[in-house]
Order: sequence, then C-alpha cells, then structure tokens
Amino acid sequence: MKNKITIAGLISLSLFSVGMLNAANGIAVNTSQYGAAVRGENTKDNGSPVGVYGLASDTGSITSAGVEGRSMSPFGVGVRGSSPAVGVYGEGQASGSAESWGVFGRGINSDKGIGVQGEGKLFGVKGESTNGWGVYSKGNALVDGNLSVLGTIDGNLDVGTVQWRAVTSFVTVPAAAFQPAADGVLFQNDGVTLTPKAGAGNNYVAGVHLPHGATVRKMTFYWTDKSNLDGALSLFRIDFDGTESNMAYVQTSGGGASGGGGSFVTASSFDDSINLPVVDNSQFGYYLWAYLPIDSNGDPVELHAVVIEYTIDKPY
Repeated sequence: MKNKITIAGLISLSLFSVGMLNAANGIAVNTSQYGAAVRGENTKDNGSPVGVYGLASDTGSITSAGVEGRSMSPFGVGVRGSSPAVGVYGEGQASGSAESWGVFGRGINSDKGIGVQGEGKLFGVKGESTNGWGVYSKGNALVDGNLSVLGTIDGNLDVGTVQWRAVTSFVTVPAAAFQPAADGVLFQNDGVTLTPKAGAGNNYVAGVHLPHGATVRKMTFYWTDKSNLDGALSLFRIDFDGTESNMAYVQTSGGGASGGGGSFVTASSFDDSINLPVVDNSQFGYYLWAYLPIDSNGDPVELHAVVIEYTIDKPY
C-alpha cells in the first residue's frame, strides 16, 4: 500500500505499510521495510542545505530536543551521521556564563558505560578551547599508551597517585670518568680508553649517578684485554658510614698481545644478576671499581666504558 500526502507543497512523504498523522507526535511513520522510515533530502548544491530539520520551540523547557533518535538493538545507534568532513556536529549556543555543550554523551546505566567514545587514525577525540581547557576530566584520567606533553604541567602532581609504565634507560660511564684509587699511579686516559702503565696500583674508581627509585637490571663492561691476567669490574652500593655491598661483578678474558706473543681481545662482559637492585639515593651512594692489571710482559687490561641498564616507573 502506498500513500502520498502533500501539505502546502512543502512536505512530501511516502508511507509504506502504515502512515498516520498523530496529534502527540505531529507526524508518525511506522514501517517494517528496509531503509528509512523518514527520509529528508535537499538537493540544493550551494549555501547550507538541510536534509532534515528539527525544532523544539518551547524556550521554557530544559529537556526539549530538536531531534531525538533511539535504537532498541543491543548494538544499535541512536543517532548516526556520515559525511566527508563532519559526521555529527553539535553546537551549544548559550551566551554569557551559562554552561552549554556542543555534544553531550552519557553512559550511566552500564558498569562499563562510556559517555563519549572516539576513534581515529590521527586523533580519537580532539578538543580545542580559546580561553579554557581543550580537554577536561572531572575525576581520574587514564592514559593507556604514551603521554606526550608539548607544553608544561602545572599544579601539584603526586607521583604516588599516578601509575607510570616502567621504561628502560641507561647510564654510561666512559673511561674519562675513572680515576686511580691511590696516589702515584701511572696511567693514560684519553677519554676513550683508560690504560694503566707500569708501576704500582691497578685499581680505578668512578662515581655512578642513578635515578632515585630505579631498578638496576644489567651492567656491561667494555674492555680490551692484552694481558695474561684477567681484569675485573664491580658496581658497589655504599652506606654513608662506609659499609659497601657488591651489586654486580664481571671479568675480562684474553691475553699476551706483545710480550707474550698472543692476540689481544676487545669485547665486553655483563652481569644481569643484580644484588640490591633498587636505587635509594637518600641512604646510599654508588660507584664502580675497576681492576686493570699489567702482566709480567708489561701488557695491560684497558677500560673503554661501562653501561648500566635500569628501569624506572616514575618521572625523574
């Protein structure tokens, strides 16, 4: 059954199945066919044509709606819009100090309700404000991913209330940072390589500056071994009363490049079984101790650098 009703030449409705004029709803259209129960089309190709326009003219009502859409499907959409540019556009036109919303969403009945959800290849949700907040969260804010801040962070930020995802970072201690542990030691340090010279003293030390609260995961020693003897490197934690604890230890291997006739080795050694790994700069200090021997042929163990890998789950 097909009925067509024309009102003052302005409204043209094709009603399939059942069509009626209803005093409460103005015009009610019911259909069991595929497609749209009501469709509005404006073919004007310039200006700002409107396909469907809804107006609730009672200015005294705070709950009136120009257009309302509902879907009874468990995964349905109440109002859906599509466009090459803006799918759904909302504008709050209140002036002065009155609050207004361009788009307002509520998801309050479900324990997993979402007020507004956005997805996009560039931005899921983008907010801009000329004199206020681009995005405002009244309550906790969750960032599942990386947080990039192009400006500054103002206010009081309690680290204990923020869950930071642990990240891996590194501290490098180059040869230039090491000094002999005793006076009168002969050595050469060009910043790239620390080479002990003949004479007494084979021990060298360097301070380590690790972030407070970090967890040390690995220590790697980069060296060249020309000696028949093995060099060694330790990472120490020291109490302020002078008591020290060994956190990591590695050795070199190789030997006898010149006097012994062997070939020297340039390599690295690491220790990832760290003792007392959590850094506490309020109670302890940290330093490296290097043993760089010279064998009877005058061939040394040389130090290039030490890299300490750590993780941290808070800003530093």
